[in-house]
Amino acid sequence: MNAFASAFGLVKGAFTSAFGPSASSAPALIDAVFVSGAGTENANGLSSPDGTSGGRTKYTNANSVSFVWDSSEYYIRASGGGGDIYYFSTNSPANPWSGTYITAGDGSDPAPTVRQGTTAD
Repeated sequence: MNAFASAFGLVKGAFTSAFGPSASSAPALIDAVFVSGAGTENANGLSSPDGTSGGRTKYTNANSVSFVWDSSEYYIRASGGGGDIYYFSTNSPANPWSGTYITAGDGSDPAPTVRQGTTAD
């Protein structure tokens, strides 16, 4: 082992001791949506891919609440074609975790925080 490699190993070890494991040990992003903080409780949790809606991936959680795409808006919609709980509008290509949701007619405040799911969810 040359002097540079040895010194790098010492610095890396000291950094890990001081700050914990590297970012590579963080949970990996997955094709899923995670909802938290919604006033409509059954909207919270992990939603997994469940077919398509309007040509984009539809995501549904264990409570049968779905993320559906409709022209220029993502909706969080109750099961069985129920009412709209939350939505966000966009004029550009987007994914369900890229906007700020607004409470719709059948939803309860507060509107949720929505992010891409991870292996830790």
